[in-house]
Amino acid sequence: MKIFFAHATDHSFKYDAYKAIRASAINQKHAFTLPQEQGFQPPMPQDIIIAHDILVAECSFPSTGQGIELGWMHSLKKPVLCLYREDAKPSGSLRNVAHEIGVYKDFDDMIKKIETFIKKYESQN
Repeated sequence: MKIFFAHATDHSFKYDAYKAIRASAINQKHAFTLPQEQGFQPPMPQDIIIAHDILVAECSFPSTGQGIELGWMHSLKKPVLCLYREDAKPSGSLRNVAHEIGVYKDFDDMIKKIETFIKKYESQN
């Protein structure tokens, strides 16, 4: 499956999140697009986003570009997982676009939540 990882661009957590994803077993099984790893600056072009099967969004920090990306996937009824750190207060609007919203303690916990979400949709593709 092709999975897009959306996040706010202004926060350095992305580097740790990227490392956790790349080191995980799910990275070996699925094709993750980590936008800033490839030099992309959100919001990504719509055709790139919608070419993915799933969107996973790290939503600990508000981001207009990420909101646009979430909306595109939601409008196509593609699976959207929104995750945020336990010390964050995410936007209440996420409930309107996400199939699931979850809290994570650390990046290992984040990976487990992503893996569980992906398993729900693997058989559909």
